[in-house]
Amino acid sequence: MAESKFADVWKRAASGAVFVLVTISCIWFSAYSFALAYGVFMLGALLEFYKLNGLKGTAQYWLGTLAGTAFFTLTAVALLQLADFKWLLLPIFIVVGGVLAATFSKDGHPFTQLGKMLAGLIYACFPFVALLFVGIDAYASPEQIHRPFPILLFMVLVWSTDTFAYLSGKFFGKNKMAPSISPGKTWEGTGGGVFCSLLVAIGASQLFPEENFITILTIWFAGSILAVLGDLSESKLKRSVNVKDSGIFMPGHGGFLDRFDSILLSAPLLMVYYLLLR
Repeated sequence: MAESKFADVWKRAASGAVFVLVTISCIWFSAYSFALAYGVFMLGALLEFYKLNGLKGTAQYWLGTLAGTAFFTLTAVALLQLADFKWLLLPIFIVVGGVLAATFSKDGHPFTQLGKMLAGLIYACFPFVALLFVGIDAYASPEQIHRPFPILLFMVLVWSTDTFAYLSGKFFGKNKMAPSISPGKTWEGTGGGVFCSLLVAIGASQLFPEENFITILTIWFAGSILAVLGDLSESKLKRSVNVKDSGIFMPGHGGFLDRFDSILLSAPLLMVYYLLLR
């Protein structure tokens, strides 16, 4: 039994290390590799959301998948090629198709399925689209269009918060944070994760003094505090449908939604910051 548990720990550590290495490499290498990797992540998360909510095999499942893929792809092309952003309106017609499918459906709850389709686009697709606006600066010169620093720091802070929250909770956790949603999460663990990720952010500000400190604090807030709330929201989703993991994307870690739950609420904040405030 102990050997089996030890093997599971190693499997989880190995798959996690490979995932981190591949993700960081894709973000750092180019804007194109970043967009391709996060497009795959988005599609995986969207399909898992639809499967968890019982849409698999329905017209809304395929229409939602098509709309999400088109929205992400057209956004990436528009940012990378400085194309006209009006093409982003095309997925709206796919959504209209979903309304028509619900209208003429013989299913007893067609508009419930339509609502789940739209919820998937908002919850599992849009956050990844938002990160495109953070990692790709369409209005910079061609050699500066790739903007890896905020994405890399964001992901490092998300991972730091998660790792240190787990360690802090294991050694110091006593008071449950949300026992009806995530029984293993404690206030001590969450506080330790948020505090340690703040130290990482401060360290990043020292290593990269050319970066605006307010920018780094904004990324920290998104990658720690909002990341915790994103984790809770995905836990609530899984508990509502009585599953432990959203999928089997990574051995020992679960599915795409399990790996990216922390960005689902925080990525839109970063997009707003980079588009409007910065």
